[in-house]
Amino acid sequence: MRFRTAIAGALVGGALIALVVFVILRINGITGAVAQSISHDTGLSFTYSGIPGISFWPDAAVTLSNPAITLPSGGPPLVSATEIRLSLDRGLLSAGEHHIRTVALTDARFNMFIDRNGKANWALPSTAQPLATGGNLAIRITSGRPLSR
Repeated sequence: MRFRTAIAGALVGGALIALVVFVILRINGITGAVAQSISHDTGLSFTYSGIPGISFWPDAAVTLSNPAITLPSGGPPLVSATEIRLSLDRGLLSAGEHHIRTVALTDARFNMFIDRNGKANWALPSTAQPLATGGNLAIRITSGRPLSR
């Protein structure tokens, strides 16, 4: 009896470990795809700090702390926030490619300006492409504010 219980426990434990590894790889794939897409489409850099949070209910989402979008040359972020929530079109456990349905920025700060000489600090590199959102991406900003100079 103990042997069967040990085997069942080992199988359940192995399945849980496999599930956790699958979710971690899925989250890393999503966050990597976001950074790659921003870099490829705009030439800008995307960073965040900490461990991504996940949500399964009411919708599948990945939450990143302290996201920032900066110029490749560095300097202060053009856009930063306390957190960004990426809601997905389907669950984290589903197979196949995920698409981001909504982006929610909390306490967003926009540091974009045009100086006295008419030069914008957000001038994108000549390789920038229009964002390919498929026309269905909703962006929600909570407590956003422009930074003044």
